[in-house]
Amino acid sequence: MSWDTGHAAVAAIAKRLEGAPGLEGCLVGESLRGLSRKQGLPLVTVLALREGAEKPVNRQTGAARVLSRIGVLIAVPVRNDPGGSKARASLQPLLDTTRAKLAGWCPEGVKEPIAWREGHLMDLTASHALWQDAYEFTWWSGAKQAGKATGTETGS
Repeated sequence: MSWDTGHAAVAAIAKRLEGAPGLEGCLVGESLRGLSRKQGLPLVTVLALREGAEKPVNRQTGAARVLSRIGVLIAVPVRNDPGGSKARASLQPLLDTTRAKLAGWCPEGVKEPIAWREGHLMDLTASHALWQDAYEFTWWSGAKQAGKATGTETGS
């Protein structure tokens, strides 16, 4: 497993969502360009949010268990929706689809399934609503030696 497994997972997740039933007509990818131009909505974008060692590095192998957090941003167009009810109605089917496709799935190179952690409204304007769901998964860093790190991740 390479050092960039978390970033590689972003591409794998975007690919898994592309063309998924329920996401037809959505611009799916790893870019916010569609949102910045207010074009191409609805938009589903996958971003790496953060990574960090979950356990101390194993001194014998150099491996560490890494926790990666991935964000799935969903933007939908809304007009004249001060209370957000139209936005929620537009977002819900997209949320249902992305959650069903991702929660419990294991991208290649990841040993444990992706878990949905939280979701929240990031922005509601006169033109669009932006929602973010966060997913987490763990993997071992340490290149070729990561496979040897089972059971001794404390570094003692």
